[in-house]
Amino acid sequence: NIFSAHRTWENRIIQYAKLYESVLRADKLCLCGMLAADIESLPLLLKKEIRGFFVDNAAWLVMVLADLKVKSSARLKAIAWQVISTLQGAVLMSRMLDKPDLFSSSSRELISQLKNTK
Repeated sequence: NIFSAHRTWENRIIQYAKLYESVLRADKLCLCGMLAADIESLPLLLKKEIRGFFVDNAAWLVMVLADLKVKSSARLKAIAWQVISTLQGAVLMSRMLDKPDLFSSSSRELISQLKNTK
């Protein structure tokens, strides 16, 4: 469990990003991310499950990022979705360009931006 194994938001986000990176390094893609790309063609039950997966991830990230001391809960939720979007996009672009290091640099930049969040 990332949350209990790591004490700071930064270490938790680093470990969360490593989950995405491990999928990329295994030459795979996030199944929910791929299904989300074509969500409108899927049955309703599957749509609900995929949306639920991402909503659960965003809720977990809100909890992790609470230490950022962002003044607005709406902004904190937006930041959580930004994390998901950045990591999902970085996996896709890294794979498309066959440049795994693109993911690493995007993850580092994300952490840097989060550190400067007010």
